[in-house]
Amino acid sequence: MFGNSIADPQLHLSQIMLPKLMSMNSVNFDFTECSFNDGENNKKDLKGDSREGSGRAAVFRMTGIPYCYTLEGNYATGIRINTLQCRVKDGKKVLKEDYQVNDTSSAFYKIRKVPLYDREVF
Repeated sequence: MFGNSIADPQLHLSQIMLPKLMSMNSVNFDFTECSFNDGENNKKDLKGDSREGSGRAAVFRMTGIPYCYTLEGNYATGIRINTLQCRVKDGKKVLKEDYQVNDTSSAFYKIRKVPLYDREVF
């Protein structure tokens, strides 16, 4: 996920909270791959194109709203999976997740450590 460079620390913190929450609740969303640095996000490619003209960057420049993102994803698979904290229900740790996609110790992840994406993963 790409965001914008924001000088105001409060707005910057607000901006990174959504991706951080997503990574805390999904084994298949990697916060460490997120970038909120315009210098890095808007580099020109070999054709001379950059993300500077992206909707994310344009909306942020016009409105100052920090919640403008570009979400890039692979249609086939990811690079790595997250380790989520154990959930707590009624003061007790929940050892087994409701869905095998959320449980990295399930058979779903035994076949392939980083799964091929399907409807259930998305």
